[in-house]
Amino acid sequence: MRFAVSCGDIGGIGPEIIIKSVQRFYHLNKRFSYILNLPYDIFVEEYRTAGADFPYYVVRELEGLKLPFHPVIILDLPAGKIEKNRFGKDSRAGGDISYMSILRSFEQCRKGICDAIVTAPISKTSMKLAGLKYHGHTELLAKLDKARFHSMFFLSDNFVANLFTIHIPVNQISTKITKPELRKFFLHSLATLKNDFLIRKPRVAVLGLNPHAGENGLIGKEEKNVLSPVIEEFGTYMYGPFVPDAFFANSLYNEFDLVTGMYHDQVLIPFKMLNFNSGVNYTSGLSVIRTSPDHGTAFDIAGKNCADPSSMMSAFLWAEKVSKSRKKSFAAS
Repeated sequence: MRFAVSCGDIGGIGPEIIIKSVQRFYHLNKRFSYILNLPYDIFVEEYRTAGADFPYYVVRELEGLKLPFHPVIILDLPAGKIEKNRFGKDSRAGGDISYMSILRSFEQCRKGICDAIVTAPISKTSMKLAGLKYHGHTELLAKLDKARFHSMFFLSDNFVANLFTIHIPVNQISTKITKPELRKFFLHSLATLKNDFLIRKPRVAVLGLNPHAGENGLIGKEEKNVLSPVIEEFGTYMYGPFVPDAFFANSLYNEFDLVTGMYHDQVLIPFKMLNFNSGVNYTSGLSVIRTSPDHGTAFDIAGKNCADPSSMMSAFLWAEKVSKSRKKSFAAS
């Protein structure tokens, strides 16, 4: 399986955890191949710092290369002006290179050169400094892919979750919770579980929005008027709305194939507490497969060669699982 890998923000740990992941898979004899999209100078610096020894091949263009490719190809991206001490801070160069790397990775999958995209963490501030208006990978890739519907999934061996709303202010969340949008979202979630994870009869837990899941309308009406009626329409596929704190305190996620949260921190706080070094972000609804580690740029430890690549390695392994599932789903259809 061949991966298109985007480098993330060069001020963070992205290049480091990419190289450490490739190095570990190489010594585990995992038969992956990669196109690493990043400036060669940055690759070499991180490669030497990590003490890596896997073989690689450097190109500036993929056009004209004959398959099969070398197992590790470095697609050298133009770097522009990079500060000598690039670590631990946002920069315009960080935004420019992140964006260019994502575009190249997406094209490599769209053209069938690669089987999946694995993305390293980006900085929204660096993207803004570069004049880009995307809140994150999810929104950017959905636009590039012209996806009709997409969502953000979080994958782990402990539990799988997704978000009804993603990167919006808290005071806008309740306005987004409508019956038509919930129906579309639930249908999309079920289709993803069936096609991308081969779960034929999924069970989905839906978390309430308000404290105590609204207390039957005493602390907010969203559960009573919107969530509960739509959940009932889906019969044995959807359950809830659950009181979020009690749901996680009692480990009820073990009884379901998916936990759906109404907003970002409702799910991400418990998810990261349980899976910080192994959780994976997956963008559903795209024609291409995209995963990433479920952590940020970690500017505070960038350049210190102490970043744990476990979540990045999990991103490669989950992308492989989804790829195999999609092939089986396609063959069965």
